[in-house]
Amino acid sequence: MRLGQHFLVDLNVIEEILRFVDPGLRPLVEVGPGRGEITKFLEPDAVLEIDDGLASQLKWADPVLGDARYFPLRAVQIVSSLPYYITFDFLEEISGLSCVKRAVLVLQKDFVTKVVSYPTYISFLVNYSFDLYKGPVIPPSAFKPRPKVFSQVLVLNRKAVPSDRVLAFLKCISRYRNKSLSRAGRLCGVETQETRKVREFRPSQVYELLSVAGLNTS
Repeated sequence: MRLGQHFLVDLNVIEEILRFVDPGLRPLVEVGPGRGEITKFLEPDAVLEIDDGLASQLKWADPVLGDARYFPLRAVQIVSSLPYYITFDFLEEISGLSCVKRAVLVLQKDFVTKVVSYPTYISFLVNYSFDLYKGPVIPPSAFKPRPKVFSQVLVLNRKAVPSDRVLAFLKCISRYRNKSLSRAGRLCGVETQETRKVREFRPSQVYELLSVAGLNTS
């Protein structure tokens, strides 16, 4: 398959995913509709598809041809079972889009675990921008063709929009996870006496990390 596509085909799983969607939160945009397995139940206001071959099969849904990593549409809610290889860029993009209030995503399970538990730039950024809720785990058998990994639903609800200063700091500090925050902070242009290592802060503690680094997040 092109573009790392695995199409969700299990109707029971699709029904579970739809339970997390707020039908009144619109515009609702589906990203990567594939062959329309979710689309026909979701009734989105728009669908965004990068594969022109698949888009041509979805004319009934009036698809927009485009790349979700450079989001070209206004969306208040996003629903997506997108290719895993664009997950990082996609999450970085929507974290900065203030119009996006909610996202219901199907992601690689290992990635969801890292976003919740491991101190990386993208996990800090996502936890700064959204409240996270882990949904059900989805087996490979729910897709065609079958991926080699399990997937999981992750629901994001908007909490804040990161400033350029917060973005730059999180990106810089994440490169020095094994250093104390005081040493890493100096390398990132911030003075703090905090002795805990950067990696000791869980992603959900990103606001505490920014606070002890002297960055006003209000």
